[in-house]
Amino acid sequence: MAFEPVPPDTSAPKIPALVSEIILKLLAKTAKDRYQSAWRIKIDLEQCLIQLENTGRIEPFLLANRIFLISFISRKTLDTLLSLANRHLRKMSIPFYDWLSTGDR
Repeated sequence: MAFEPVPPDTSAPKIPALVSEIILKLLAKTAKDRYQSAWRIKIDLEQCLIQLENTGRIEPFLLANRIFLISFISRKTLDTLLSLANRHLRKMSIPFYDWLSTGDR
């Protein structure tokens, strides 16, 4: 029989509650309750660091939040990603339209 882990902030009150939640999420028994990727852990920890640097504390937020990932990306990064995707799609579409126009299907 496995035991539920004790939240770290219970025994060490200096650990922020949200950091304790992140640790518990990493230790969760079932896969669906754990982080689904290292990227999500990174985003949550970076958000904690940003809050800590800006306000001196970490306010609660929804862990592994997919919506937050979109707002976390800077405008410049988003523009770059969209530009790359657009160029890639244009490169792909030329052969596709050539193929359509030849009738060789």
